[in-house]
Amino acid sequence: MTAEKALELTAREGTAEIEAGDGTIDVHLPLTLAGWNIVEMIAGYGPRPVVVTSADGDKFIGTITEADEARYILTVELS
Repeated sequence: MTAEKALELTAREGTAEIEAGDGTIDVHLPLTLAGWNIVEMIAGYGPRPVVVTSADGDKFIGTITEADEARYILTVELS
């Protein structure tokens, strides 16, 4: 059995905004083939562990719970 590697993403929000939120964060992916591939992977395979780096450089651990394929947005539930 192999451990699933966490996906690494970068958020637009700073640390204070993330910490003040409701425990979730929407990560906007670039409108590129790479962004589309990530959205499709999540939409097809479900929740996945993730490390989100804030605009300030702090790291947050969570799980991707939703993928909006039309807007290239992933919803992350923070741990």
